[in-house]
Amino acid sequence: MELARAFQEGGVLMFPIAFAGATAWATGVLAVILRSRPLGLVALVAALLTLGVGVFAWQIGLEEVRAALETVSGEYREEARALGTRISEIPLKFAALGAVPGVIGGLVGVLLGRSR
Repeated sequence: MELARAFQEGGVLMFPIAFAGATAWATGVLAVILRSRPLGLVALVAALLTLGVGVFAWQIGLEEVRAALETVSGEYREEARALGTRISEIPLKFAALGAVPGVIGGLVGVLLGRSR
């Protein structure tokens, strides 16, 4: 339940993060199983794409927090900033978790793989 709520709070860019992360994971596993350099490179590119979209979503979230803080009264500003910053970090954390298997599988596939 907590994971679904975090996914929803992360915003619309969570879907490309999830897709790119799943692609990185799947191609990373295949690169290790098949010992394929091309699949390893695809896994690394998918992992970098996952991280890139995560950083982009994080920056958009921080900008939304800055814009929202202009309308918040002074006594609630720090609380709103802390909550907004926590919510804006969700896509970045999902992207990092989604990219790790792709990076590991991609590196193993590239280093141990054979060209096909």
